[in-house]
Amino acid sequence: MLRMRTFGTTCPECRKFVPLGKIEIEDNAPPSMLHAMLREKNWQGDWAVCENQECTSKTFCGRDRTILQV
Repeated sequence: MLRMRTFGTTCPECRKFVPLGKIEIEDNAPPSMLHAMLREKNWQGDWAVCENQECTSKTFCGRDRTILQV
């Protein structure tokens, strides 16, 4: 079953999830499926800016470093 999921990365400093976007993907899709779908959409990456008030981390997140939010 397809559903809209949030993808992003983990902040390198405080280890919290940093959202980068949303994608429609199978519920139990493996990470390789996410990476393949982002490649199909020609997504090159984006800056991940931590939303934690006490953290000022900003890092570039490429397609192969993305994860799905649980």
